[in-house]
Amino acid sequence: MAGKEIDPITEAEVPSARWGWSGESRKSYYAGGIIVALILIAMLVSFGSRSGNVGNVYLASFAAAIFAILIRGAIIRRKER
Repeated sequence: MAGKEIDPITEAEVPSARWGWSGESRKSYYAGGIIVALILIAMLVSFGSRSGNVGNVYLASFAAAIFAILIRGAIIRRKER
């Protein structure tokens, strides 16, 4: 039967354990989200001369959703401290 001891993380399993990092890069996710949302807004501005507005609605909706997710993540992360 297996014991209740926890095996330490070795460098062979996770090479980044040597540096003390073994997780997600939240700053990179936030920066990437902001960049993508800004690109969507730029597409909305530059391609806004179409005859229909369906594409504009989708671009604005996706940009707003990305910003909402980023803001929600920042609020939740702040409350954990």
